[in-house]
Amino acid sequence: MLIRWAADAATTDTPNVLGAILQWGVPGVVLLLILMGWLVPKGAYEQMRTDRDTWRASYEKERDAHQATRDAFIDASRSANAAVETARTATGLLDKLGHPTGGGRIS
Repeated sequence: MLIRWAADAATTDTPNVLGAILQWGVPGVVLLLILMGWLVPKGAYEQMRTDRDTWRASYEKERDAHQATRDAFIDASRSANAAVETARTATGLLDKLGHPTGGGRIS
């Protein structure tokens, strides 16, 4: 089927780049695959792998840094909540003992 299509493409009067390349046989198919981007040279492939590994390492490092930031925010939030609860407890205790705390109002 492909051979008949290539032969038909070669007999038409209009220029058919694909048909001309396929008439070259295996080198034509290899050239077509390179031009379409389906076949890449080994050097380009190795460079893509190196770039992929570099970007992956950068992503993982940044992800870990963000997790450390989130953990620090969680710890700070817990500390702030504990401080607020301690202040409420101290204010309640001072009120029960009759100490004038002011109740947060400015006189």
